[in-house]
Amino acid sequence: METEINGDIISKTNCCRKNKSCLKDKANPCCKVVSCISGELHFVEPKDNNRHHGNCDYQKMFGYSFYCNCPVRKEIYRKYGL
Repeated sequence: METEINGDIISKTNCCRKNKSCLKDKANPCCKVVSCISGELHFVEPKDNNRHHGNCDYQKMFGYSFYCNCPVRKEIYRKYGL
């Protein structure tokens, strides 16, 4: 089953190198959100192949942690808690 996300949010996600696969691929889910502050700042646990955030333009390092700026990823968390 595909994740349903508003088209406006999808169009804002214009730097995705993975063709927004998080919307389609349930077997290979997004980076896990470990905490969310004020519904805006999403700290994530990167997937193993993305450990140094080189494969994702939306994942940024913050100290020893990573946060995600991806509009689609944020909406998936907001809408589905995933």
